[in-house]
Amino acid sequence: MDWLSSFTEDSDTHSLYFIIIAILILGALYLYDTYVNNNTTCLAYDNNLSNYGYGDCGGPATWPQKYLSAGGQLQSPINLIARGCICVPSETVDPLSFSHECHVPPCDMKLYNNGHNVVVYVTPTDNPYMEPIVSALRYIKYPGGCVSIEPIILSLLTPDFSRDYFTYTGSLTFPPCTECVKWIVKPEPLLISSKQVRKFRKLYGCTGPIIINTRPVQKSNNRDIFYYD
Repeated sequence: MDWLSSFTEDSDTHSLYFIIIAILILGALYLYDTYVNNNTTCLAYDNNLSNYGYGDCGGPATWPQKYLSAGGQLQSPINLIARGCICVPSETVDPLSFSHECHVPPCDMKLYNNGHNVVVYVTPTDNPYMEPIVSALRYIKYPGGCVSIEPIILSLLTPDFSRDYFTYTGSLTFPPCTECVKWIVKPEPLLISSKQVRKFRKLYGCTGPIIINTRPVQKSNNRDIFYYD
């Protein structure tokens, strides 16, 4: 019976080898699939949705050549200086009001990496209202990434708009730069800590880490800019 015992031991060894090889093959296929999907997503996103940039190649100076509206007379952003604005006493107009949805948690909330932009103001202290967003950034590291997060009340992220704000007619600040925007700008920026900013700095566009993502200031072209004091 020694030959049977030896055969059984060899069979067990062979089975173990097959299991190890199968695991290695499946792992290699998973890694390959992940690599292909990430790169395919990035290329598809770059070609179809985000075919522009902020550097010398494909940057803001070239946008009017690709997008007709980008060469218009009502482009954004512009410099907002209180002394050059039409000042409107806030007590003479009804305060701004937001829809009900702004004050209650939405049914669903998602973060989406569009490969480009976030604008924030850095402070030493974490903004607790930003934390649900910041903690989910790792799931949208690459362009096209999308993740659902626990809904938060949007009004918690914005300052009070009862007074001290600018309004003017402008455009989207990114292509296609459509001139369809009624800007309402609060001088007080959104607060965020340097620790939270570092997490934003880990996000990638299709050409690498998102570093430059702001459009230069555009000409006001004698537009009326209103300031509600």
